Amino acid sequence: MSLGIIEQGKDFNAPITRREYLRWLFKANNKFYSNQPSLQIKPADINSQPLFKDLPNNDPDYPLIQGLAEAGIIPSTLTKDNTDLLLRPDAPLTREVMVLWKVPLDYRKPFPVASLETIKSSWGFSDANLIDAKAWRPLYIDQQNGEASNLRRALGYTVLLQPKKVVTRSQAAATIWSFGFQDNVLTAADVLKREGSPSPSVVLPSPNVLKSP
Repeated sequence: MSLGIIEQGKDFNAPITRREYLRWLFKANNKFYSNQPSLQIKPADINSQPLFKDLPNNDPDYPLIQGLAEAGIIPSTLTKDNTDLLLRPDAPLTREVMVLWKVPLDYRKPFPVASLETIKSSWGFSDANLIDAKAWRPLYIDQQNGEASNLRRALGYTVLLQPKKVVTRSQAAATIWSFGFQDNVLTAADVLKREGSPSPSVVLPSPNVLKSP
């Protein structure tokens, strides 16, 4: 099953870089909402002022990643919660950053207040103290998303988040199986049905599934 989002022929057990995951997010969001322009992310103008020192406007992924930053989906100097001038695009993606970047495209509203105690009581992570405070709110929203939760699809049941652990391509692919929140979730199967493609024979609930959107 393919939506033309993920590059084929790569090792799905290998780590995914921050750059590659952002590329997937941009393409997947716009593919899922190809019939709803108001929900699409617009690519940035290559002549715009770069928001990250290590992502110049001649980088091939610049329009996509800068577009996500200009839309406020990923933290940048445009958002109040981040003054980091470095994206570190080729560094491995971590679990807490995966949630930080993906959940805004699911929830599409301002996040409610969340605290460390909120994460402990909702998720029950015994290593919650290791989670960056910037990830508390998206983590709380992700927990409220039931079976569509990104962490549940990527990791299955766990009482340890291991927030700084590197994400594999398989785990990352599981998170772009769907977009949306609670009763308003759109899946890859819905997109294929809309486009008249055969229904997918493989769902991506776990990091062991090697087929991808």
